[in-house]
Amino acid sequence: MESYATLKPLVCDIPAPQFLLFNDIPSLVYISHIPIFIMAFLLGLFVLLSNWNRLENRVFFSAMLFFGLWVFLDAVFWAANRPDVIMLVWTIIVLIEPLVHISLLYLAYVLVTGKDMPFSRKLIVSIIFLPQLLIVPTTLTLSSFDIANCLPNEASFAYYSYFIETIFILWLTVFAIVKLRIVEDARKHRELVYVMTGAVVFLISFTGGNIYGSITDNWNVGAMGLFGMILLAAFFAYSIVKYQTFNVKLVSTQALVVALVLMNGAQIFLAKTQGNRILTVITFFLMLTLGVFLVRAVRFEIRRKEELQEISNRLVVANAELRRLDDAKSEFISIASHQLRTPLTAIKGFVSLLLEGAYGKLEPAVGDTLNKVYLANARLMNLVENLLNISRIDAGRIQYQFALTKLEDILIELRDIFALAAHERKLKLSFVLPKSPLPLLSLDGPKIREVISNVIDNALKYTEHGEITVMAEARVDRVIVTVSDTGVGISIDELPHLFKKFERGKDATKVNVSSTGLGLYVGKSFIEAHSGTIRAKSAGRGKGAQFIMEFPINRKNLDK
Repeated sequence: MESYATLKPLVCDIPAPQFLLFNDIPSLVYISHIPIFIMAFLLGLFVLLSNWNRLENRVFFSAMLFFGLWVFLDAVFWAANRPDVIMLVWTIIVLIEPLVHISLLYLAYVLVTGKDMPFSRKLIVSIIFLPQLLIVPTTLTLSSFDIANCLPNEASFAYYSYFIETIFILWLTVFAIVKLRIVEDARKHRELVYVMTGAVVFLISFTGGNIYGSITDNWNVGAMGLFGMILLAAFFAYSIVKYQTFNVKLVSTQALVVALVLMNGAQIFLAKTQGNRILTVITFFLMLTLGVFLVRAVRFEIRRKEELQEISNRLVVANAELRRLDDAKSEFISIASHQLRTPLTAIKGFVSLLLEGAYGKLEPAVGDTLNKVYLANARLMNLVENLLNISRIDAGRIQYQFALTKLEDILIELRDIFALAAHERKLKLSFVLPKSPLPLLSLDGPKIREVISNVIDNALKYTEHGEITVMAEARVDRVIVTVSDTGVGISIDELPHLFKKFERGKDATKVNVSSTGLGLYVGKSFIEAHSGTIRAKSAGRGKGAQFIMEFPINRKNLDK
């Protein structure tokens, strides 16, 4: 196999007609140049097609395009058969080399800062590159071509390109070291380390190999730039797969499509008959068309997933804000309720003393007015207590004191309390208790009393005529308390929402405008804390309702 040290333009070794551009292309060019050219072009193309609207994708494609063009021209340089072609190609190569460095420096700035390079820095880069652009076409870089040694005779300014390439490499290295130290996101830092390392290693091998080969004429080392491309591709490919650099998410799909198209396109040149060639061409264009549609479809799906992810992220932020507001609301309700309870308790006490005659006998009209004040104060105190309970429930701060309790004692106490209210409303109130004592239950007595009291009170409020029945019975594993009424009833649609906060039945609001829809929510929370259940049943509006509360028997005492 030929080496770069012995491989020179073939015009000096193999005679050929001057109208020919190439003699036989050396096998080393196949091995070293063509695969690298394909790798650089495809990598840049994949990144560009994945999201061509992004600046960093376009800049990376430009860098790979410049390098791919350099590789192609370098292959032409080694395979060319005419001195004029060799000198022209060499001139273009010297002009393109710094553009590879400029593109990667530009890319580094965009990736690290997330924005375009400012005009001032672009101007500095242009000033550094401008002399190269002006002197390359002149004899200041290439004076002649040495036919005897088959090499171009480089002039003094030929090394200016190596000088500016070294400047750009140092600029990129210092920029990477300084900027990476201030990147706080660990994932972004690791991504940039891979990208910057690949770029710097590639440029050092690329420029270093060219400098060494130019000075020593030992182009074995000059091939380092070609193999440095492999390292660049490895670093960037890992960063693309691991961290989705350049927002590339279609690499696998694009790679498959391009590979299939290229393989099919190669068959065009290998076809032995005209018919096979025509069929292959048709297949090639069909595959190309289908590949384009496939890539677009995948891109559309990815974009839709990204939009859904963005919506999901927004929902997470919105939910966090709602939780914060809910906590603030609960805290406000708790504070306000505590502040309200103290004066309400005082009002209740003084009105009660007035009604009992502690400050003298009252006129009947005054007594009736104070009685209304007492009832309104009681409703307000009940509302405040419910708000306090809700804030404690939502905050998880409510406490239970479990003890073995006779449920009959609670029911008998409630019967005595509500008997007068039922009589005033001309309603029949019945308590049906079993003949045998109910099993002892582990309960927080005051809270269960509050729940059953609230259910009976609702039955009285929402029943205009008829009766309310409270029945207790023991089953094998539970005790059931049922409160039945002949009141306004509950529609089927309203039943699932009955135990939610601030939910009230439509007909219930007509009968009791002061209802807040909090009592059942609090009661459900209390009973579920006792491992029990509460549910409502109704045949429909105007057909009464039943509230069934179940408490487990032999429940462990949870008071710790």
